[in-house]
Amino acid sequence: MSDLDSDFRYMAICDLDKDLRRKELNVDKQMEAKITEGLMKCLYDTNTEVQNMSLKLLVPYVAKLQDYLHLVKQIGAKLDDPTTSDIAATSLKIIVNELPLDYKHINSMILYLIPKILVHFKQDSFEIDLLDVLADFFPKFGVTMNALADAKSLQTSISSTLLELLNHGRPVVRKRSINALSAFSTIAPDNVFNLVAQELITQLSAKSKQNDYAKLQTIISALASLCRTNADRMAGSVGVLIDSTLSFAKVDDDDLKENCLQALEVLVQSSISSATLESVINLALEMIKYDPNYDDDEEEMDVDEEEEEEETYSDDDDMSYKVRRAAAKVLSSVVSNQPQTIPLLYERVTPVLIQRFNERQETVRIDVINTLITLVKCTGVHHGERVQERIKRRKGSQGPFQSGSSGSVSLLKAQVPNIVKAISKFISLSTVSSAIVGIELLTEITKVCNGGLENSLSFVIPTFKGLLSNTKVFNNSVVHTDIKIKTLALIVSIVTLHDSDTISEFFPPLVNAIVESTDDSYYKVQTEAFSSIVQFVVVLRPSGDMGYVSISEKAKELVLQLYQVTWAILQRDDVESEVSEKALLALGAIVSNAADLVSVQKVESEILPHLLVRLKNESARIVTLEVVKTLFASSLLENINSSILDQFVAQILEFITKTHRPTAINSLQCLILLIPKAKSLNVAEYKSILENLNILYSNLPDVSILTLGFDLLACMVETSMDKFDTVMRDIVKSTTIPKLIDIIVNSSYIVSGGSGLDSLLYLWSALAANESLSDFYVTGVRPLVDLSTGSESKKVSKETYHVLAKCVGKSVKCQQFTSLITELYDRVRTLSDNVQFFSIIALGEIGIQVDLTQQIPDIFNTIDSIFQNGNESLKNSASYSIGRIALGSLKTSLPVILSNIQNKKYEYQYLSALHELLQCSVSEGISLGSFDDELFRILFERTQNPTDDSTLSLLAECLGKLSLTNVSKYVPILKQNVDSTVSSTRASTITAYRFTLSSTNPEYNNIVKPYILNFLGKITDSENKVRYAALSALHSTIHSRSDLIADLLSQLLPALYEQTKLREDLIEVVDMGPFKNKIDHGLEARKTAYECMASLLDNCYQHLVMTDFIKVVLRGLADNQNEIKITNHLILQKLAKTGDKTLNLFTAELIPLLKAGALTVTKDTAVKQEIENIKTYVQSSVKTIKALNAVLTLPTWINFVEEIQKSTVGEIYESV
Repeated sequence: MSDLDSDFRYMAICDLDKDLRRKELNVDKQMEAKITEGLMKCLYDTNTEVQNMSLKLLVPYVAKLQDYLHLVKQIGAKLDDPTTSDIAATSLKIIVNELPLDYKHINSMILYLIPKILVHFKQDSFEIDLLDVLADFFPKFGVTMNALADAKSLQTSISSTLLELLNHGRPVVRKRSINALSAFSTIAPDNVFNLVAQELITQLSAKSKQNDYAKLQTIISALASLCRTNADRMAGSVGVLIDSTLSFAKVDDDDLKENCLQALEVLVQSSISSATLESVINLALEMIKYDPNYDDDEEEMDVDEEEEEEETYSDDDDMSYKVRRAAAKVLSSVVSNQPQTIPLLYERVTPVLIQRFNERQETVRIDVINTLITLVKCTGVHHGERVQERIKRRKGSQGPFQSGSSGSVSLLKAQVPNIVKAISKFISLSTVSSAIVGIELLTEITKVCNGGLENSLSFVIPTFKGLLSNTKVFNNSVVHTDIKIKTLALIVSIVTLHDSDTISEFFPPLVNAIVESTDDSYYKVQTEAFSSIVQFVVVLRPSGDMGYVSISEKAKELVLQLYQVTWAILQRDDVESEVSEKALLALGAIVSNAADLVSVQKVESEILPHLLVRLKNESARIVTLEVVKTLFASSLLENINSSILDQFVAQILEFITKTHRPTAINSLQCLILLIPKAKSLNVAEYKSILENLNILYSNLPDVSILTLGFDLLACMVETSMDKFDTVMRDIVKSTTIPKLIDIIVNSSYIVSGGSGLDSLLYLWSALAANESLSDFYVTGVRPLVDLSTGSESKKVSKETYHVLAKCVGKSVKCQQFTSLITELYDRVRTLSDNVQFFSIIALGEIGIQVDLTQQIPDIFNTIDSIFQNGNESLKNSASYSIGRIALGSLKTSLPVILSNIQNKKYEYQYLSALHELLQCSVSEGISLGSFDDELFRILFERTQNPTDDSTLSLLAECLGKLSLTNVSKYVPILKQNVDSTVSSTRASTITAYRFTLSSTNPEYNNIVKPYILNFLGKITDSENKVRYAALSALHSTIHSRSDLIADLLSQLLPALYEQTKLREDLIEVVDMGPFKNKIDHGLEARKTAYECMASLLDNCYQHLVMTDFIKVVLRGLADNQNEIKITNHLILQKLAKTGDKTLNLFTAELIPLLKAGALTVTKDTAVKQEIENIKTYVQSSVKTIKALNAVLTLPTWINFVEEIQKSTVGEIYESV
């Protein structure tokens, strides 16, 4: 590094840079001193390349340094020399960026570096890069600086120096001073911040009187920057600032106008009065038309005048377009941050924006269109059809959506014709960028309005031919591929979101446009075209309740046109694989929806053989299987030649045992469709299928594949068992059934619930009912029963016994079954727990199908003995069993259960039985007949004096299940009891209402709507358990039927927010020897309240006042329970996905709360569970930070994220 040759110096630095970047290299003090000495020489080398490489070397070197202060002092000394100050400033900037947060001598660093920089600013000529150093330094170490003993004098010096620099003569100095002052303001204490803000406001007035417009721009920008970074502390001044800015914007100075509008773009993010907001909108509307050098209405000048004008003025000198751009961005900011103004904006702003589509400056036109896109998107988020559809799609949502906020969508629809006309004038003539945003605007309109272009398509459709052309010159170049792809996406939106009858006249040109795109030179355009065909065919040939509807001759021609172009591309060998796959999917869509139009003969002779060939190609196999599945699911292909189907079966059968999961799944799904249709399969082919299934069962694949394997065998048993010969039946008995039993016993986790259990039981029922398997009792049922008594019984889990019992219950149709009932009943009275357990639940599974009280009259006495003497597991199984038995013998069993509940004889057990009975009656659709009224009365009586909380919970669930049987009858009765003086009755009534939310009654909403506040209003009840029940009910209502409460949220939200507060009166302190343990009885209710808020974001976002909402979330982040904080992390993550910019107003509050969570460390004495909980909490915090990073844009947040990335959780941040 000291060599005389500059090339050697350069190479030495490069080598050192490479070495320093190795993690394993450690730099000791002696080596550090040598490197620092050499580096200081090279930083000020006469060779520029050596200097630049030395600056680059600082990055890895600082990471290895131990004594940062020594290096900083050496570099700082160079600031005094004008010839070296520029390199010194750049070096300090690099060092500050790389300086670790935990540097132990940071106090000394602050006391040296900050005063040094401030003194440097007093010179006539100084380095402006040092302002960037301060802007980077304050967010990282400002809190530490404020804790110093002489922090007050340091803060005063910083603020006075930066305020002074705002009056500097050079614009670049003033601009960077604003950045530094903004960074300082985020860590400045309130007294210093208030002095800075007041001084700026004072200067604002002074500069306006002096007509010093350049300095006035600086002050306005500085105040706007303070509002952006310190919204809460500047809230009181926002109104005054807006008023001043509005008046300054009238000054005849384009730069000042632009500056004022940029400030307003920030200021409207705050909460301001409607009158002030209207003034801002009026100004923006005026400024968006501000073009003093051009008049749309003036007549054209003659040639001489034009030539004279060209000599004196050029568009290159016109800067007024910046004013218009800034005005458009103000309107966009109003839309994003003040959504309550959307209806007003449609009436006053939209016409002006449409008029400005003829803007002569490309950049301004794009911003104008983007502003309108923002307005349309916000309409969709807050008021649009997409909100309605999202709510309707929520699981459990029943009945039609009743919208109360479609006014803005109507206003948008009224403006659509004008928008379309304006776009159609320039979309084919302007540049690529303008065309793209124009298409995006039309696409967004169709999504928000769920159509909306039906009356304007005559203006839109003619442009598509040009936009999708391969030959048309587009602004002196071939049409851009992005335009083609977006145009095709727009066509899909038009076709799928409009009523087909209304727009059918436009189908021919749309089809022609798509067809032309299938032969585009760029493969991605072709891919998008074939994807469009998949969507279009369903519209051209829709299906109804009675099958596929007949269509017009013109529609038939269009379908055949799409088929021909698709079939032609599939015959070619020179197309991209992605294009080929999409074309194959398009072929599947066409043939499955219009096989009769294409002709079934052509399907058999050309298309299906083509698919057989493609099945042999491994790279195309999955897509081909998807197409085969689509085709054979179609009702139009019911009578395909069996010989072809046999070939498909033989080909696909090879794939079901493949390790490639998607191939196996698609193959099994195809075979399930093919087997019933393949009438000519012979015994050998069936045997091959059976053998492959046995291999599949032996391999124990995942639950999805195994479920399909069960379904395939059940399909064969039901449709083809008569074709099985003796050998095949023997295979089923000796191999298949034992393998199924082995799966039940040794892999019960696969079939213990869900689709795995459903498919197994369906298969078992099919086997038991099949007459060809006459000895199924011996081969299938007896092995299940014997497992509970043999030597293997101890290895069988309780979970497995349930599956075994359900299979036994599905075997009631097989021969010799009657004797088994007596055997099982005898086993109930044995002393073996396992035998008793299995026998009890098996009788329950049988009893739901057969009246066991006729064959076993004293079964209740036996059950009572189990309730009296059995362990908890046996008691629970007996309750489960007696509930199911009672459903099969209501007249004899239900009175016994009710009597025991009334007499409190084994009350909890019989309530559990009743719960099982009611649950099964709802799922099976079995009526309770005349028992329901008496049952309802008894249950309500018991809620007034429950034995314990678990009994009360069961009573409430039973009431809810019973109410489901007749919602119109029982919900009004629930309403009458919700105001009971007994708190347990109120709580159980509210819980019962919650269970009715799963009702499938189409009139449910109309029935419940009048009473909804009676139930949910109890979140303010005086009793904690009633509040918790009401909050749980509110959560369920928001999740599944948010339309019920959409117009009631103004009444419910204040009460909900109140329930998120920590209540000291619900915290109980329990003495545990030398320790005191705090029990928070309000935790569950508080947690449920926050869960309600999370669901509100999913379903009622458009009804929330976001500033109030976020304040409650901040309270949750400061809660003393980590599970509450994690719930609020989830809320913030959801909020970030909405892109709501209101979050920026709370950046200052979010940073310390999230930082505390992300950097939480476990105590040395923490046990394993505490360690895991802290780990989960830290990961949740970091995930939230990363999610918010997509929305929050303030410098303080950016610096905070950089701090997190460099901290101990940096790896977690990168991995989430």
